[in-house]
Amino acid sequence: MTRTKSILAACLSLALVSSSLGAAPSAMAQTLRPADGLKARTDAPLTGKFIGFSVLRSSVTPAALKTPARTPYFKPGFANAANKPQKPTASSTLQTMGTELGSQGSTGDLGRYFTGERFQPRTPVAVDAAGAGEAKATLTASASTDKEPVPSAKQTVPAPKTQGVTASLNPWAIAGIAAAAVAVVVGVWTWMRGRQKNSTWENSKSNQDIIALEKARRDNDAKTLGEIKTEARGRQTRMDERIANARSAGQKDIELKEGKTMKVKDAEAFAAFDGLAAARAELNENAVSADPKARVGGELPATWQGRLGGLDAQASQAGFEGNLALQLKTMGGELARQDQAASKYEKDFSNFNKYVPGLFGGRLKDMEARGRSDLSAFQASEIQAEKATFVKFNTAMRGRVSGRLAGKDAEYQGHLSRLEDLNQAADGTLKSAVDMARQVDKDLADMARHEHARAYNLMLAAQNERVEVPVYDKNGRQIGTDIEDHSATYKALVASETAEAQASAASARAGVKALSTIIPLLHKDPVLKKEGLTFALPSNANTRVGSGGSVFFDFWMPASWNFFATMFSESQANQARGSFAPIKGGLESVMSEVQSRQASEQRWTAKRIDQVLDHEMSQAGKGG
Repeated sequence: MTRTKSILAACLSLALVSSSLGAAPSAMAQTLRPADGLKARTDAPLTGKFIGFSVLRSSVTPAALKTPARTPYFKPGFANAANKPQKPTASSTLQTMGTELGSQGSTGDLGRYFTGERFQPRTPVAVDAAGAGEAKATLTASASTDKEPVPSAKQTVPAPKTQGVTASLNPWAIAGIAAAAVAVVVGVWTWMRGRQKNSTWENSKSNQDIIALEKARRDNDAKTLGEIKTEARGRQTRMDERIANARSAGQKDIELKEGKTMKVKDAEAFAAFDGLAAARAELNENAVSADPKARVGGELPATWQGRLGGLDAQASQAGFEGNLALQLKTMGGELARQDQAASKYEKDFSNFNKYVPGLFGGRLKDMEARGRSDLSAFQASEIQAEKATFVKFNTAMRGRVSGRLAGKDAEYQGHLSRLEDLNQAADGTLKSAVDMARQVDKDLADMARHEHARAYNLMLAAQNERVEVPVYDKNGRQIGTDIEDHSATYKALVASETAEAQASAASARAGVKALSTIIPLLHKDPVLKKEGLTFALPSNANTRVGSGGSVFFDFWMPASWNFFATMFSESQANQARGSFAPIKGGLESVMSEVQSRQASEQRWTAKRIDQVLDHEMSQAGKGG
């Protein structure tokens, strides 16, 4: 009975193996029928009943159940399927089962083979052995009809079906590719946009004016330049009026001649183009023309120089400044008009710049550069030259008037004397002391800033003196960890900040030492005593300034040793700056008061001089 149960279990296991591998032989499908109460473990539907059977070892051969070998099963996620467990083929399973029956006899439990694991524990299944003869005959007949089994060494096994492996891209590579694609698209779009804007310029009337303007400038043709100026500025004015009307009416288009329309945005571009053409025409006309009425600069600088020089000589001899003052007044008006014109040209170029592409600017960019070059030449050769001439002769004229007033007007003499004293104080020792105090304050602030940066880098250096890093073998496998010192970079920064702090401290100490000598001299200054300002001066400049840290110790000693010392140095710098603040504040307050009194005297004396010049100009006007 025990042997029968074992054989029955083996056959049941065989059926389960066949169902798991697929394509069970038709003979087995017709012979093996599950008993009542047992669930068939096969994919093919089986009908009928059986109550048991017996199997001879000689009849259970690979040919009896000729089942084609299936593709080995690979668990998804394994890169090398050959190293993973595989389901056995039917032939190998049956051969091993026969060997087990021969060696173990009735004790063999062939039901353990259904998963491919030879000795997997399994609960025995009790099966009635009645009717074993019918099963034996059926299996024997089935075995006799099969062909001779092919030795396992000669069997052709299909290649394993591995799952497709998809190469994973580095996210940075994907980002780089995407960025490159975006850059290409943006570059093409920028190029097309620049080309379109340049095409608009080349087809404009303003471009034609510029071509004619360049030729007229080469030929020194002031008349043609004037005509271009008038025409371009007229077009700009008319276009600006149409744009303003369209905007006030809430329209997006402006009406042109012959029923044509233009978008407001395009009209603004053409108005900017006309502004550039008009500005360049005016500037170039000013450069080649000698007619004061046509030139935006009016009289030539050389004309003013000669005219004012002659009048200045006459005024010095006659003691009468009326004629010179009138010409200087006229020249002042011309200078004001030149400044207004320069501002207008700058606005024209700025409006034109709105339509110049940043990249692929082409001819538009060149036109703006040429226009700004014309403006720079006008400012240097016309405006600045005439301003220098004006200042020269105006200063000389007012000085002569002031001298005559001082000789005959005691009140004016008193104000002038006080003004000269205040000028001396404001530009002398007091100014030096104030400048020095401001430099000391800046040095102390720099010292504190460098000490703070030094402390921060020391903290980072201390954190990186002992860094645990992984150690790998030649195959890239981590085999342990090691301790490394990564603080060298931070210590170098610490040393640099220390050197800067020391330099600032040295400069501050030098300034404090110099002030210790200057402040006592200010207390003895006669002007400050006369003005009653010595009480606001600081008594001394005693401020202790530390020397900062040591570059040697910062770089070569452990960072943690110097961290707290650095914090102390920063605190010292801040304390020194705080103690120096009253010294700096006292000097600045005295300087502010001196400058206020100085400005008051300047206004009084200037007003008195203007009264004299107005009177003489009125006399010169009547005499003319």
